[in-house]
Amino acid sequence: MFARISRFKVKPGQLNKLIAYRNSREPELKKLKGLRHIIGLASKDDEYLVIALYESQAHAEDETTLTFVGDFWFRMSAFTEGRPDVHKYDVSHFLTYSST
Repeated sequence: MFARISRFKVKPGQLNKLIAYRNSREPELKKLKGLRHIIGLASKDDEYLVIALYESQAHAEDETTLTFVGDFWFRMSAFTEGRPDVHKYDVSHFLTYSST
């Protein structure tokens, strides 16, 4: 598994618009090969973190995926300050717990 983690600042008052935009692109996100999970985290000081988990680095760096991601970030720039700070990682472990 492979992760792309993007951190960025949301323009004041734009978080709901950013989330609405992301939700509008959900059908396209679901079609990206190898994309398994997206987690969005918002802080009270307008910082936002996106964790995207892919089956492999090859899936994360597929030409179709990179084209989509580039367009996605370009359009999200209306709601963000500056460019996202992006880091890539191999996932060493992934656990899912269920409450019982």
